[in-house]
Amino acid sequence: MKRVKCGTLKSTNWRGNIESPNGDKQYFTNMRQASYSEVPGDSGGPIFYGGTAIGVHSADTGVYTHISEIEDYFNIDSIFTGN
Repeated sequence: MKRVKCGTLKSTNWRGNIESPNGDKQYFTNMRQASYSEVPGDSGGPIFYGGTAIGVHSADTGVYTHISEIEDYFNIDSIFTGN
């Protein structure tokens, strides 16, 4: 199996304003920031560590929501992939 490194974790408790395409700003907390590359339209896409989804991309600055925040917000059991 080939492994690819796409970025490194910079912060586990990122907070700040994220600007939407229409110019609206919203303040976010409890996010994570990493050094991965993204393009417009990646928002909502999964962030993987190895073969495990660990978050959801949220902004064009390498900021993502940790998967546990998604689980808590939607009151769902752990998200997993497998057979």
